[in-house]
Amino acid sequence: MQDQDQSRIDLTSDVKKANKALFPIMLLLIAFIYFLYNNINNSNLYNDLRSAVGSYDNTFLFLLIYLLCLVFLIIFHAYLHAFFLIIFGHLKKENIKVVIENKKLMPFVSHDVPVQVAAYRRALFLPYLLLGLAPLAYGIMERLPLIVFAGMLICICYMGDIPLLFKLAKIDKEYMAISHPGKYGCFLYKKKK
Repeated sequence: MQDQDQSRIDLTSDVKKANKALFPIMLLLIAFIYFLYNNINNSNLYNDLRSAVGSYDNTFLFLLIYLLCLVFLIIFHAYLHAFFLIIFGHLKKENIKVVIENKKLMPFVSHDVPVQVAAYRRALFLPYLLLGLAPLAYGIMERLPLIVFAGMLICICYMGDIPLLFKLAKIDKEYMAISHPGKYGCFLYKKKK
């Protein structure tokens, strides 16, 4: 985990390995959401989804628009990371890049100026909360299966943020975080005194 330089910590990870490790957790999350929705609403999420989609005259057009909205939310998620890095990390727009990886078509944020670990944690968690967890909870409470499904997909797509958040929770305040320009995760450096 640490390099020869004791003040630097590498928190980057291989996306393929992370996805394989998170796959069972994703399945458990889907099962949990399904169970929670069904028990709170005395209904079946799958049947409610089918009814919601079937209630539109042109199902194909509706599904196309719905998928485009989900793609937009996934990309918007990365821009929210950038926005919160600007707000909490006091970065300038020129120091942040939102990159869409060619092979996986997944957007990620890269910045070349270190920020405090607390600011990095907030910038990492808030988009997950606002676009994933909050709509998921709202959809379950209000019995809105399309919103539940969208929130669940966002939570699953960005589930990789959660292990990094747990790793960052154990890091002292004297560290600064800087994202890796091409890999998932970040490097941590001790603040110079």
